[in-house]
Amino acid sequence: MKYVEIILRVLLGALFVLAACFKLLDLGNFYKSITYYQLLPLALVLPMTYFLPVWELTSGLLLMLGKLTRGALLSISIMLLVFIGALVAAWVRGLDISCGCFGSIDAGATVIDAIIRDIVMLAVAIFLFTRKL
Repeated sequence: MKYVEIILRVLLGALFVLAACFKLLDLGNFYKSITYYQLLPLALVLPMTYFLPVWELTSGLLLMLGKLTRGALLSISIMLLVFIGALVAAWVRGLDISCGCFGSIDAGATVIDAIIRDIVMLAVAIFLFTRKL
């Protein structure tokens, strides 16, 4: 079971590192993605454009390296809850938007696809959080 936990920890961390890298490589597109959600005042969109990828990168790297694991899992869980909330809000309001999570890689993914993906990642994070890592 320990190996399964390590594999899940590294994979979840790697997904957050990958998502951060896609955002950092195309900050302009990520800025647009945030605005499409229509959840933040315009004054907060630019700071969030820079803050979120750095937060994802830091949390993902810590999780992959097994450093401050419980804190990284808590951080990732908080992000996932916020992401799920934003996606549900977009879906309920009928916004036809791309998640923006992994840049152009997930451009074909629907909001429902992204919600399901984030729920699965949250379940993994919660599972790992309950383990002795």
